[in-house]
Order: sequence, then structure tokens, then C-alpha cells
Amino acid sequence: MHINYLILAHKNVQQIVRLVKALQSDDSSVYIHLDKKWNISPSDIEIIRNATDGLHVINERISTFLDDCSLVLASLSLLKAAYTKGEKGYYILMSAQDYPIKPISDLRSLFVKNYPKPYIDCTPYDVSNWMYYKYKNSALYNKILHSFSNSGCPFLKKVERVLHKRHFGNHYFSLYKHSIRYGMKLYGGSAWWALPDVAVGDILRDIENDKRAFELSLSTYTPEETFFQTYVMRTRISNLVEINSITERKQNCLTYANFETPTKKFCGHPYIITADDWKWLKNRPEYIARKFDMSVDENVFDTIDSEIGK
Repeated sequence: MHINYLILAHKNVQQIVRLVKALQSDDSSVYIHLDKKWNISPSDIEIIRNATDGLHVINERISTFLDDCSLVLASLSLLKAAYTKGEKGYYILMSAQDYPIKPISDLRSLFVKNYPKPYIDCTPYDVSNWMYYKYKNSALYNKILHSFSNSGCPFLKKVERVLHKRHFGNHYFSLYKHSIRYGMKLYGGSAWWALPDVAVGDILRDIENDKRAFELSLSTYTPEETFFQTYVMRTRISNLVEINSITERKQNCLTYANFETPTKKFCGHPYIITADDWKWLKNRPEYIARKFDMSVDENVFDTIDSEIGK
């Protein structure tokens, strides 16, 4: 069972090196996308390239932003680069601030046992749940919000937050109405997933064959949380996906994001995991966790490695 790790990276060369070495095993490959905004030197790129065997830094570089189609496009660049190699197995989307919290051998055993089950957090669209707000606006309105958010201007970012909070937008031209007319069933969930080659092949062919669906799927308010869910449910193995109830909003995937700890409340972004968090993190059922930052706590990596036997 081959495992393809697809990593979105935007900072911290030494942490990337540490991550890919932790992931290294027989029958695995690593593909890395370097954010275009990152002013990384050619020598540092070479340090990453030479970190392990089976590592590929893809040539395409996209400036990525949260709540924007750029994250989907960067993920697809990684997916295409890996899939063209023809390795059968699983493809795991990761951030460079992720780290394994269980032995890689355990992850491989899970895939071997349950292939070709997709591991993706997937909730159906409903007017009563959080996904309603992802599709209620028009594509143009979402594009305007994204441009404000990604402008770097504090005032425009504040305007974007107010507009999004008040849910302005054109209901008549809403993405939901366009998608339903187009025959699309809509889903959403966590941005991190592990998909088998069967699903990946179907998704890449679907994108090439149906450009209109592709454009619509890139236009939601937070496409990184809806695109792959919607597309995996269009594949031949959609029946193998574990579907959440419409009232659930949870991280039903292999990656745990630290949005809330026993001592902290939800703030909308993952908290940095430190060595002190390991006492409860090691009991999580997931195989990967985020978010780590070597500049905040470097000892956490040694703690985890010593526990899981790296």
C-alpha cells in the first residue's frame, strides 16, 4: 500500500524537514507545494528536496489564502503531480504544520484493512446547518469578499468580516440555487482528508469533463471545506464515505486540528500544540494532528517521537 503525502507549506524549512523525516517509510512518497508568497531561497528549497528519498517539491507555486479557491488549486496541483506517478494507494492532504501522533505503520495498516474507503469529514448541505452560509451568496459576492480578505488592508478585512457576519449577498443568484439547477449535491467538512487512488482518479477525470461544475465548486465562501467533499460524493465509491448527520459539525477525518483544549475555548483557528498537550493528545483517535510551530515549542516533536517510536 503506497502512501502519498501531499503537503501545503508556507514557512519554516527545518520544521518541514522534521515532518518529512517523520513520515518517511517504505512505499511512501512526499509531494510539497511551496506557497508563492513565501520568499524562500533556492538553497533552502534544496535543503527540503534533499531531506528524504521519495520527496518531490512541485514546480507550480500558488499564493494561497484561507477561505479561497487558491487552497483547492494548490491541493489539486499536488494531487495531479502524485497521481501521474501511477502509485496505487492513498493520498493524504496535510499542512506543513501537521505531525503524526501515531506510528506510520499503524496508518498503513488502517489503509490496507479498509481500502478503498475514503477518509473525509462529510456533512450534507441543509438550510439548517453551517453549510447554508457557504452557498447562500452569489459567486461574484464571494469573490468580492475574498478580495477584501486577501487584500492585506486592515480596513477592507474589517469590511469583509462585517459583510460576512451579516450575510449580505444575492440570494436569487446564490450558488446553492445554481448548483441545484445544475444537479449537484452539496457537502462540506474539514479541509484535511485521505483519499484512495480510485476516488482520486474519478475526481480528476470529473474536473476535466465538467468545467461548469468545477467553476461552481470553486466559488463557495470556503471552498477548501466543500470542494473535495462534494467531488468525492460524485465518485463510484461514494457509498463508502461515512456521512455525518446534518446537525453534526466535527472533525470526522484522520487529522485532528486543535481548535479547543481542556483549558482553552474555540477561537476560530487551531491552537499551537505544545509538549504539555501530549498527555491528552496521545489519546486522540486520529493519526495526525495540527498545528505545530517549532518556533513556539520544539520539544514537542521529541516528545512525540519518543512515544510513538520514531
